[in-house]
Amino acid sequence: MKKSIMFLLVALFAGCSPYHVKTDYNPEVDFSAYKSFNWIKPKPNSRKSKPYQTLHEQRIKAAIAKEFTTKGYKFADTDKPDLLLAFHIATLNKLDVTHFGYRPGRWGYRGPGYTTVHKYKEGTFILDIVDPVEKVMIWRGAVSGIVLNQNSDDNDIAEIVKKLLEKYPPDLE
Repeated sequence: MKKSIMFLLVALFAGCSPYHVKTDYNPEVDFSAYKSFNWIKPKPNSRKSKPYQTLHEQRIKAAIAKEFTTKGYKFADTDKPDLLLAFHIATLNKLDVTHFGYRPGRWGYRGPGYTTVHKYKEGTFILDIVDPVEKVMIWRGAVSGIVLNQNSDDNDIAEIVKKLLEKYPPDLE
């Protein structure tokens, strides 16, 4: 009985996490062979390229670099790193509509009720890791349910990146 209550509490609190992390990787890759990383550079004429990096992008890159160096990787200033990294952020506007079939009244609850509408953004933060020699993605992680926006502070970004990279590299778990 005691174990089942503890399991329910753990399941309840695990379900309350604001993040949903999903990872995928190539199981045939030896992740211990990689020692350095750098960023994928956008093509000069692509829509995504711009002549500067925003402060938000700098904060995200710094958080990712910190996690990688904590795991023993070195940032490679050369053109030949062992890994190339890229991140993407996607957002979607959502509505949460709740209808209550009752409303508070003078003598208790009565109809016809009311509806509340709450607008919010649902986001997904994606990190891709590519083997530059083979030119293939070897790992992808995504954190959804959150939005990293211009108002995200360094602590929010660091927490999300840490959660995403908790199980990286996969073969050293």
